[in-house]
Amino acid sequence: MTYCVEYLSSSDEERTSVSPDQPKLSGRHQDTLEQIFAHPLSHNVEWHAVVSLLGEVSTVKKRRDGGVEVVADREAFVLARPRHKDLGADELMRVRHLLERLGLGVATD
Repeated sequence: MTYCVEYLSSSDEERTSVSPDQPKLSGRHQDTLEQIFAHPLSHNVEWHAVVSLLGEVSTVKKRRDGGVEVVADREAFVLARPRHKDLGADELMRVRHLLERLGLGVATD
């Protein structure tokens, strides 16, 4: 399943979509996606925002230890809940790679 990603074009400051015939992510999920793919790597991507985004593009199951099990496109991994509100760099890269395999990313001009 491929999702449409909207991005803010630097030339016209309007939201444009990569593929208008695909489902669109909400503005909040769009912002989270942009944070995940930011370069250099952002260190303030909130756990609950990432889990919410993953819930839109995959199956997310809560675990007893506070983490979540993410199942998407025949692969699964456990995302541990961080001590603080933000994901660590290693976990963020795991999420980024999963989203790339699902065909999600932020298009740039």
